[in-house]
Amino acid sequence: MDKPTDFLSEKYKNYVITPVTSGGTNELYMISRNDETRLVKIAGINSEDIVNEYNALQLLSEAKETPKVYELFHIGQRAAIEMEFIRGRSMLDLILEQNDRQNIYFYFEKLGRALSNLHSQYLSNANAVRKGNVIRKIAVPDTEDLLEVDYVPRELFDEAVSMLKNIKLNDCDLILTHGDFGYHNTIIAEDGTAILIDWEFAELNHPLNDIANIYFWTHLHSKEDAKERCRHFISAYAENAPVRDEDLLMAFCIYKVLSIMKRTLNLPDHVKNEWVRRLRWVMSEHF
Repeated sequence: MDKPTDFLSEKYKNYVITPVTSGGTNELYMISRNDETRLVKIAGINSEDIVNEYNALQLLSEAKETPKVYELFHIGQRAAIEMEFIRGRSMLDLILEQNDRQNIYFYFEKLGRALSNLHSQYLSNANAVRKGNVIRKIAVPDTEDLLEVDYVPRELFDEAVSMLKNIKLNDCDLILTHGDFGYHNTIIAEDGTAILIDWEFAELNHPLNDIANIYFWTHLHSKEDAKERCRHFISAYAENAPVRDEDLLMAFCIYKVLSIMKRTLNLPDHVKNEWVRRLRWVMSEHF
């Protein structure tokens, strides 16, 4: 019984099962009974990502900024997880609705505090191994993995990789990071809490792995006041966790772009060309 709806109907016999529209590559279903609603996420492409998300959320089970995760199971070869359904609104939608910049800065501060609360737990490799929740580990500065991005002009690729060599990390530098952190993966719950969702790309990495993502996307899409948005974000972050190795921010922004480009290998040429443009841009940007 590999068809997701048939499997879920059998597994959750007394529940109402409702597909959830999603812009991602995974399938989402709400399962409801009485006043209880949970979310089931089924791998669309990569089951390893779903298992990785389950392991990350297990490690963060005590955090108020993440959904609770209840079960990992498989539908044929596809991994699935049952987790808490968060009632609220996307922070991205809330930001796009704002006409007042002070309200936008309020959300960036909220984002900074949420991330610092998670980073301040310093969940390390030793912690993950002890609990049996294996999380991906950063491949930088080992760039062999990035050679897959073969559509980047060689001169540009070599320059980008040379900048990554500034990143020199020891195991003691690594904590559990989200991997695709930002307002696009944050829900403001009904009680006002910022909840970080979609942990498929979680990895043991430097805190700048998440911080760089905010700087990259904010400067790309909000050029008119990107610096001010990021200033509010990082000031709020620093209230609870130190900002370390700020001189590596550019290198981590490049790492984030190359990591995303690894996921575009099977996409059309116009998408790849846009990411080459973005790589050139980020290498010349001043954050």
